[in-house]
Order: sequence, then structure tokens, then C-alpha cells
Amino acid sequence: VDGSKNPNFLPVGDWRARVKAAAAKTKLEEFRARQEDQARVNKTATIERSNADDASAELEAPLPPGWRAFVDDESGRVYFGNFDTKQTTWERPR
Repeated sequence: VDGSKNPNFLPVGDWRARVKAAAAKTKLEEFRARQEDQARVNKTATIERSNADDASAELEAPLPPGWRAFVDDESGRVYFGNFDTKQTTWERPR
């Protein structure tokens, strides 16, 4: 059978290669998405010191377990987040 005139015709072996390539592309996209998510988490966990001069003493004091301090990008204010309870607050936890 000559499939050269039929645009939908593909030899039998080609579909396997396309499926394999598509699976590899999907894995790569998932890997890149995980890397971007991790980079976002790392950026959020990093405190911007440029806007936190007045809050430096507050940031250096130890926090209760599970809590971390963050700087809001828009306002420059310090807020606190607990990774265990998914709670956030503007007031320093005691």
C-alpha cells in the first residue's frame, strides 16, 4: 500500500516513536513545573531585607515551631506563616 498520496497515512513504526516522544515531553513539562513550584516556594521563604530594616529585630527573634517570617512584596510589611496549620497572621505568634 502506497500512502504517499494520503496525508493521514503513517507507517506502523512511526506512531510508537510519536507516543514515546509525547511521553518524554510530558515528563519534561512535569519536571519543569515541579522546579518552578520549588523555586516559588524558595522565593517565598526568602526574606527581602531591603524593605525590612525596621523589622530586623522582630525577624531575628526565635519563632515558635512551624512558624516562619515573610515580607509582603507589595507593602514591605512582615507577616508570619505556619506550614503545619497553613495559618498566616500579621501579628507575631507567641
